[in-house]
Amino acid sequence: MWSNADEVVQFLDSHRNRRYEVGETFVLPDIGQEFEVMAVRPFRHNGKFHLFLDLIAMCAIEDCTDVLAVSVDINRWRKSRYLPRCCPEHSYQFKTPMQNAWKTAEELADIAEARLQVRQSGDAHTPGVRVRIGAVQYVVLDVLYDWLELLGDKPDHETVIATAVDRLPPPAAGERDTRRQRATRALQLLLDKGLIDTPIEAIYGV
Repeated sequence: MWSNADEVVQFLDSHRNRRYEVGETFVLPDIGQEFEVMAVRPFRHNGKFHLFLDLIAMCAIEDCTDVLAVSVDINRWRKSRYLPRCCPEHSYQFKTPMQNAWKTAEELADIAEARLQVRQSGDAHTPGVRVRIGAVQYVVLDVLYDWLELLGDKPDHETVIATAVDRLPPPAAGERDTRRQRATRALQLLLDKGLIDTPIEAIYGV
């Protein structure tokens, strides 16, 4: 399945040999949300080149007609493709219907391989052995690492939980939604095990 991450990566890769232009668009496939480039802002700071794009889109909440505006640093965006989806009034209220929406097909294959290694690893405290964690804990760690790459700081626990809930697959029709409870429990387990600051290499086996 073509994911949001795949769409963002394709958009970025298509500009390796050409300029970004105002008016260009790309569409996130989970709900068909279209983002448009409203400004291209290159500048230098401390001798380093930076390029920011100002993007706009309609709020992802159904029937909301407000516009979402977001600025992205191209270099950071390549590492963490996640984008806000809602206007300020509806912040954190949208839940994507797509599982693994912010992972590319290549990344999902790598994670599947890493999980297999984790299951076979044994004791997490043995030198050279990878950490054993659960699927929801992976989602929580993804949120933390994405936030660190995008903003350079750790989010508060409530933000971690809310964002993780957004990334977990929704329940089937008629079933109770337990995503918040599962995300909260996963975060607490990571804190109890002291894994929040574990190097990413030990988590993903890279």
